[in-house]
Amino acid sequence: MIVGLFAAGAFLAATVSTAHAVVISDLYNTGVDGAGTPLGGGVDDPHYAIFAQPGAGSLVDSTVPVDGFPIPPWVANDANSRWIGPATADAVGPPGGYIYRTSFTLPVDVDLSTVLITGLWGTDDPGLDILINTASTSNTSSGFGSLTAFSITSGFVVGANTLDFVLHMRGVGGRPDARSNVRAEDAATDFQSSVLFQEIIHLSRPCCK
Repeated sequence: MIVGLFAAGAFLAATVSTAHAVVISDLYNTGVDGAGTPLGGGVDDPHYAIFAQPGAGSLVDSTVPVDGFPIPPWVANDANSRWIGPATADAVGPPGGYIYRTSFTLPVDVDLSTVLITGLWGTDDPGLDILINTASTSNTSSGFGSLTAFSITSGFVVGANTLDFVLHMRGVGGRPDARSNVRAEDAATDFQSSVLFQEIIHLSRPCCK
């Protein structure tokens, strides 16, 4: 299962006369709408999808309801992001590998060497990697009891980019199902543009579990 990854961040203002720090405006935390407001329980996340899963079929993602287990022991949802996972009772699905994907766009005038994404993520079970355009960033998560910081500084391209959260859901006691969830939050995203901007006052951040 995957849970909210990005959340609202700090303020940022332009400080250079020829280039400005600019927000990646279409990168979102998990479990929020287009305005960054947390969605209700059992709602499809419009910005994330289960890109790969074990076995046959095609699981759809949804926000995990706060109705007792598994929250807690998962770290609680907050005003910035919330957990997402398979749209099943208690976010249960077949054990194995999962990839949760989101995408964002970088403009043609971007200096790719200045692009940065940082944030927090959590997973159930282990978070094995975060991929930028299918390339490994070697970021891993410590699990679902807390969120783990991550940073991505390379691998970006002009135009459409994909961000994949890779995790492995273990079966429990030989059970044929388990929970695969992710959450991302507190991610600051910015880049330098050759276009001058007057002021930037919004940041997006990710959070997963």
